[in-house]
Amino acid sequence: MSLWLPTGEVTIKFWRDVIIQAASWLLQQSDLRIEMLPIHMGKSDSSTRYLMNVQPTHPNGSDFHSPKELLDGRAYLEANLAPREIVQLTRKLFSLCDRDPEAVGLKF
Repeated sequence: MSLWLPTGEVTIKFWRDVIIQAASWLLQQSDLRIEMLPIHMGKSDSSTRYLMNVQPTHPNGSDFHSPKELLDGRAYLEANLAPREIVQLTRKLFSLCDRDPEAVGLKF
């Protein structure tokens, strides 16, 4: 499986790698910045889970189930997600960063 990003194709092995690679790419492009964290999983800032935070914890203080460290520990991504969530939340990250969500795609 491959992830298509605006700068090219990235080979991925697991579904979680889609959002990990997309978030990493957005951070490298400086579109996603530490100041934007935390990012909630839901549509509003009142959702009970974070997608990304500066610490691997959710709003209620519970730890991320499967944290992925980004930017040498300055950001964490919750990688315990179903494939449908991964697609939806990757699109959300692109939208939050003023990037066209259609600019990212999957190739099987």
